[in-house]
Amino acid sequence: MIPMAKINTQMRDFEKNDMVPVLAIMQKAMNIGRNKNTTLDVMRDLESGLSPEPRYYSFLRRKVITHKKSVVAICGVYRLNSHPSDILGICWFAVDPQYQGKGIGTQCMEWCIEMARETGSKSLFVWASTKAAPFYSKFGFARSSLKLLPKESSILMIKEAA
Repeated sequence: MIPMAKINTQMRDFEKNDMVPVLAIMQKAMNIGRNKNTTLDVMRDLESGLSPEPRYYSFLRRKVITHKKSVVAICGVYRLNSHPSDILGICWFAVDPQYQGKGIGTQCMEWCIEMARETGSKSLFVWASTKAAPFYSKFGFARSSLKLLPKESSILMIKEAA
C-alpha cells in the first residue's frame, strides 16, 4: 500500500490507451468487469466516451488521474439528451484502492463539481453503490427520489452545484 501522505498527481483527458488500466481499476475498486460480457460492455462504454454519440449525450467529459505516469483514477461527467438540461451526472468514478485516502477522490470530485458549475448545471447527481454513498455524502450529496433514467443503482444522490 502507498504511504498515507498526499502524492503528486496529474489530471488529464481520458484517452483510448487508458481503457485497459481504467478497467483494471474498476475491477479492483468497483468489482466491475470481472466477466467477459461485462468487460466488453465497460470497454464499449469507455470507448463511446472518446467520441460521444450526439443523439445520446448533450455533454460528456472524462478525466484520469496519473501518478508517475500510471493511471490511478478515473472520473467523468455527463448529461444524456433525456436528462433535464440543468442537471449533470457523475460517471465512472473510481480510484485504485492502493491510492484511496490520498486526496485523489477529492481531486476528482472537485473537478466534477467545477464542471457542473461551468456547464451552468444547478445540480450534480450520481448513481452510488452502498459502499460509495458515504464518500459522496461528505461532499453534500443526499439521497433523492427523482425519477431519472436509466436507473443504474438503487441509490441516486444529488447535490446543488452552486
